Amino acid sequence: MNLTPIQFLGPSSNNNTEPEIKKQEGLSFPNPLFVKRGTYSSQIQEAFFSKMARIVILTQEEGIQCKTGKTVIAKDYAQIYGNQFDEIFELQADSQLMDPTLLDKLHQNQNWLLVLDNVQSLRQLREAGFSLETLEQNGHILITSRVTNWNVPGATIVPVGLFSKKEAIQVLLKQFPSCPQETALKIVEALNFVPSSLCRAVEQIREWKISVENYLVMRLAVLEENVRNLPQSSYLPEKNPTFVGRELDLVSLEESLSKDKPLVLSAEVGLGGIGKTQLALQYAYRTAHQYQRILWIDAENESTFTSSYKKIANLIGIPITVSLVEDVNQFLQTHPGWLLIFDDVLHPDAIRNSIPKSGGHVLITSRNTSWEGLAQVFKVGVFKPKESVELIMKITELYGQEEDALELSNTCLHHLPLAVAQAAAFIRETKISIREYIELFQQARPDLWEDEQAPNDLYEKTVKTTWDLSMNRIAEEERVSLARFGATKNSVLPLMQSCSLFGPKDIPSDILLLRWIKFHLGKDKDLLELQETVNFLTRYSMVDLSREGLSIHSLVQTVVRDGLSQGELRALLIDTMKFFKKYQDDGKIPLFCYWNTEPKTINNLYRLLPHGLSLATHAVASGLKAQAIELFITIGAFSCHQGNFELAEIVLKRALDLEESAGVYKNLGNIYVNTGQLEKAEECYLKANDRDGAIQVMIRRKQFDRAEDMLREDIDRLRKGPTLIGSTNVRYFLGFNLKHLGYVLLKKGKPEQAIEFLKEAKQAFVEIYKPDNHFSAEVDYFIAQAYGALSDTVNQEKHLSFVIDAYEKTIQEDKPESIQGRLVTCYQILAILCSQRQDLSGARMHLKRAIHLSEIRFGSSSTNTIALRTQLIKLDELSGENTIQPIHDESLSQSGL
Repeated sequence: MNLTPIQFLGPSSNNNTEPEIKKQEGLSFPNPLFVKRGTYSSQIQEAFFSKMARIVILTQEEGIQCKTGKTVIAKDYAQIYGNQFDEIFELQADSQLMDPTLLDKLHQNQNWLLVLDNVQSLRQLREAGFSLETLEQNGHILITSRVTNWNVPGATIVPVGLFSKKEAIQVLLKQFPSCPQETALKIVEALNFVPSSLCRAVEQIREWKISVENYLVMRLAVLEENVRNLPQSSYLPEKNPTFVGRELDLVSLEESLSKDKPLVLSAEVGLGGIGKTQLALQYAYRTAHQYQRILWIDAENESTFTSSYKKIANLIGIPITVSLVEDVNQFLQTHPGWLLIFDDVLHPDAIRNSIPKSGGHVLITSRNTSWEGLAQVFKVGVFKPKESVELIMKITELYGQEEDALELSNTCLHHLPLAVAQAAAFIRETKISIREYIELFQQARPDLWEDEQAPNDLYEKTVKTTWDLSMNRIAEEERVSLARFGATKNSVLPLMQSCSLFGPKDIPSDILLLRWIKFHLGKDKDLLELQETVNFLTRYSMVDLSREGLSIHSLVQTVVRDGLSQGELRALLIDTMKFFKKYQDDGKIPLFCYWNTEPKTINNLYRLLPHGLSLATHAVASGLKAQAIELFITIGAFSCHQGNFELAEIVLKRALDLEESAGVYKNLGNIYVNTGQLEKAEECYLKANDRDGAIQVMIRRKQFDRAEDMLREDIDRLRKGPTLIGSTNVRYFLGFNLKHLGYVLLKKGKPEQAIEFLKEAKQAFVEIYKPDNHFSAEVDYFIAQAYGALSDTVNQEKHLSFVIDAYEKTIQEDKPESIQGRLVTCYQILAILCSQRQDLSGARMHLKRAIHLSEIRFGSSSTNTIALRTQLIKLDELSGENTIQPIHDESLSQSGL
């Protein structure tokens, strides 16, 4: 260890006069911004020379996670009492290596002081060769450490806290002697006496070149500037305008995140309402200038998680693929300097594989406290008394009633941020005094629990009381409002009850709440009336309203649900799920209709996904298994059709955990087909008794013999004409199976047999639909291939013409991509056939049409389009050779076959 000895000159003595110090090279002395904290130096001196302790450990005071100046205190002690030691040594335990000469010196000499700074554990010291038990016999050891659970026999533990009011004021006055005492007091109270914050304040006053009196105003202005000028490609929710305090937590967050390990904000006590999300959001805005980009992931459930990643992908300009999370993480690792926030994570496994390995800081909010090995946990507590009073004053503006505000928070609200905000909103809206609210609260609490069991959790009980007071008041105001609109049916309470079943964030008012109120009231309710309803709730801090929709705190949701009996909750769930099932988009498209491709509709349905998942989850908890399974399958099928296969699989497996069903297995099979997991897809289709799906997978896996056996069995059964499903459906399924069997035989090199079954398939489709229908055209395409295999170009061209006639009519309506690709191939083959019989004019015509369709389907610079253009050039250059070569497998495969 590179050792920095501190040699104090002069004779040893027992007086406390400050010695003369010889400052050797490399020696670090206390930060001049800090004041002397003599109380701690006295405690150390007393422990060494009165209690005869040989080891003193300076640790964090309980509940404090930021720097408190322990190193400065240790060095300050060495300056004040250094003349009592023959030699003083300082070692940085976290960065310096052990020097054997130092150990020898410590063992040989006595009456020395060894300062070990920033020690992490006893193990760290032992690995460096230190044996405290041996060394303490010759001298005194002063350790600084942020670790609090030290177990060293005979050692004295000295917890170090924040500055006292006097010390904090001295820091400012030492640097700015002309600063008025009153101004200094306002600043140190705003900074919560946090040493790091006071040092930063001194630096900022000098950097900004402002007077001390203007510091707090300038500090707020800088924060607002951060809000307006977020780093490019950042994604954050809106800033909370009533955020107060939390200086200690914010500083501790910044220092802890600098360790480059994910940090979890978890509630110290209770269910919620502590303010984890708001603390993370405030930290993001406060430190925005330190990052290149800040990204927010709503991890409440699988749907919000995926939706957040899609927004981020669009923001940073990367395509959305099945490996979306991995793609975003890869981008972040190659573009360092970011802050990534995962909000409301239920369990570590939910994001374990989603955390980037390097390049930035990861902040997590969660009610779960078990994050061993993945992240460090930062416990967030309730407000400090001063913070509670500050928020009450900020909302109510009842300055002069601070003492009553303190009593309210101490005796009624227990400094729970959510309860404080709700109580303050009630006081503001009803224009009563804080004293009057205290009396209302104390009266309401015993009445509230007279006929029902109170919650075990103190904080839930507190929020339940503030909720009850506010909702009673809202009900009174709503009755007056209803009379104005000529209505009689209450909607605020039922709306809150239904919202307690949805996801807590971003409940879309435009596409969900308006229709819910129509469903509940049995009549249309215009936006003005809805706004009136929501205004009641926002004014009393029951909900928050943003551009994304309405949000309700999860603890408030718990309180609302707990206020219902089991029967009432089940009835509410059934009623709300009926509404969800009947949801109509513009009166035409049912909920999660996956065949609709209108972008606005798809976007709206994505916004509903988290609320559908939440509703299904509550249904499971209330024993409504069948309804939950139906909703899980609906959401899974929609997600699969939209290409969100990861979410679809998770949701469908949740349904499968409840009960095995054909619908779940069929949709899982669709997912595995789309993700290339064909063996698993076949297994799922067979469990669903979806023989058609299983056969198609067998064909894709080139297991033609198995596919042929199953197809012949199904065709024989259908030809016997089971009457239960109706003759039209029989012909439809018979046609599909005949088509598949013809394709299998074609692949097995049996074109004659293939043609036989394919012609029968075409006849089945013609009997159901018009002659040039899409299904018949597909069969004609395979018949053309079979004749091509037999070198029968006349029949090949004839059936290709059938295909083109049918498909050209189809693409005039909706231009489906798969049909465009197949048309390209048909025109290619016709061009080849024309050139083979020296019809160059026909070949040119077909090639030009193929090029046009290829540009639409694949793009003008695609390999397929370029190959077609090349063929046209060669065709124009033909002299003696009057044929063109076919476009080979690569271009044919791109046509979607």
